[in-house]
Amino acid sequence: MVDTHLNYEDVDISRENHVVPNVLKNYQANKSAFNNPSPIDDDVMNWLLQQDDETRNHINEVIRHFMAIKHD
Repeated sequence: MVDTHLNYEDVDISRENHVVPNVLKNYQANKSAFNNPSPIDDDVMNWLLQQDDETRNHINEVIRHFMAIKHD
């Protein structure tokens, strides 16, 4: 009989070995260098920095759309 019980005792859930993309490291290291608070919340920025180019471009288009609506 195959043992299907999963043993999670050996799983490292600490943040020590967490892989952080360089772009996110740079953002986190430099965000405090700005005097003005970011207009985008940290969780949104972190998510956006982890997206592919197509998704980022789409998000930029959506933001520009709202900018146009708000401006009118």
